[in-house]
Amino acid sequence: MPTILLIDDHAMFREGLRNADIAQRLSTTERTVKAHISAIFAGLEVNSRIQAVIVARRAGLLGRRPR
Repeated sequence: MPTILLIDDHAMFREGLRNADIAQRLSTTERTVKAHISAIFAGLEVNSRIQAVIVARRAGLLGRRPR
């Protein structure tokens, strides 16, 4: 399962942020964000951001999306 840091990234891409925007928020590189997202996909056994959000939400890893 993904780590807490990866779940934070996941929450940001759930919001629709681009990798570059996530990197800026986390004060890291886009390459690092891509690596985290790849790890999320592998941990959740998915191939897309949409699938990752659905699977993570069903597993209780994410709360409801803020309005």
